[in-house]
Amino acid sequence: ITPIGKPIDTIPKSADGYTCHLCPQKFLRSRKFFLKHLERHEAGNPRIICEICSKNIAKSYLADHLRMHGENRAYKCKECPDTFKTKGSLNQHKLTHNVVRKFKCEKCEQTFKHNSSYNRHLKTHTGEKNFRCEFCDMMFGRMQHLQRHIDNIHSGLKPFCCTTCGKSFAQKSLLKEHEEIHDDLVHDCSLCNKSFGVKRYLKKHLATAHQVSIKNGKLDE
Repeated sequence: ITPIGKPIDTIPKSADGYTCHLCPQKFLRSRKFFLKHLERHEAGNPRIICEICSKNIAKSYLADHLRMHGENRAYKCKECPDTFKTKGSLNQHKLTHNVVRKFKCEKCEQTFKHNSSYNRHLKTHTGEKNFRCEFCDMMFGRMQHLQRHIDNIHSGLKPFCCTTCGKSFAQKSLLKEHEEIHDDLVHDCSLCNKSFGVKRYLKKHLATAHQVSIKNGKLDE
């Protein structure tokens, strides 16, 4: 029996390990540390209800839990660009950097922690596409890409709105591209006298008029 009165067999465990039902804390591997964590809840740590989501939270973790409802991601990983809302989430993420990446792609030398990720990556080299759009028959290599295609093209939703003129877009990248129109920046062609308000138009001009492209900010003839 655990310190909170539940049989050990009933403790929820997923592919990510053990998740505490009293606070946001997670444990990837150790059942021992998880049980010690539960003991701290039992030792005079009262629970209260979150007014935002009605979740039953240990009082000592309430402040950490409330940050999950906010947008501030103050905890930054030193190993990668990822940021997190709580210190617990950051600590949990740090463990992923210690996992051995034993699956290595022979074509590009990229490494992976899991065989499933490795096999999914191989499809980017073979061009294999097994996911078909039911609306237009376009094929995709990953289900996520198919779903994004459906959301952006066929759903009719345009959730990204320009704060300057109110025009809406299906993709965030299209909104960012549109916002260049409202900037005072001018993109000049270094090979002729033409200028463009949007960088994409300059790239298209270079490709069609001068048969060159831009790579890493420099002309690539």
